[in-house]
Amino acid sequence: MTGKQADLRTSGIFGADLRLRTLSASVLGIGSLAVTWLDGWAFSGLVAIMAALVLREWRRLIGIEQSHTVAVAMLAAAIAAILAGHQFGAGAAGIVSVILAAAAALHAAATSPRPAVPWAAAGVLYAIIPAVAMQSLRGSNASGLAAVLFVFAVVWSTDVFAYMTGRAIGGPRLMAVISPKKTWAGAIGGLGGALVGAAVVCSVAAVPHIWPVLVLAAAASIVAQAGDLTESWIKRRFSVKDSGGLITGHGGVMDRVDGLVAAATFLAVVGWIHSGGGDAAEGVLIW
Repeated sequence: MTGKQADLRTSGIFGADLRLRTLSASVLGIGSLAVTWLDGWAFSGLVAIMAALVLREWRRLIGIEQSHTVAVAMLAAAIAAILAGHQFGAGAAGIVSVILAAAAALHAAATSPRPAVPWAAAGVLYAIIPAVAMQSLRGSNASGLAAVLFVFAVVWSTDVFAYMTGRAIGGPRLMAVISPKKTWAGAIGGLGGALVGAAVVCSVAAVPHIWPVLVLAAAASIVAQAGDLTESWIKRRFSVKDSGGLITGHGGVMDRVDGLVAAATFLAVVGWIHSGGGDAAEGVLIW
């Protein structure tokens, strides 16, 4: 019996941690959907807290010790975003988050070793831009809920189908130097899954012209997978296996939202441009 056959026999084709990964992903998914449905302060608060956690993990990943000042600044950003979202909507929460994140970034740069300053500043952008993108999409009165569900459907379907098809089919590696386990079969399966997930959301939301939205979903799936690979490259660059250990079976928050970070930013920018600088959610779904 070969080593590979022994591994499959003991862990199954989808890995020994499949049940654990599925359970933690289900809890996170259901919680995210519930908060997205509630909107207002709950959604703004979740996005702000996730941004704070991503920033914390980024600094840990690049080897910068956490100071009490940075921790307090991140907590203040999350609380301020919750209050602003509750009182004035998601747009105000985004503005407050940007201001406080900029202050945290200045402090991070001032207290970081000189070689780490560019990486510290990049971490703030990596945390805050997707947060603002998600809040701008959800902030739409007409299409906000459908737009965020569209983002979730594309990213989650990409992740699930890429993992399952990659494990089941195997084959040539997508980018072995960066992420040895990812395959072309998984990438194509993830793309197909994103189209299925997007089609379901479009059908439920009664999107008038589905084909342009499906093309956008395909592009967003590719961007999400590129975001996943980018985070893998950063971890390899700093010789770190996982960004953290907060999420059972998935590592850290960054490990869970790497595709979402990229896809949400991409879709918000496309939506904003397509709507002529107006409603990003409408720009994503209405063509």
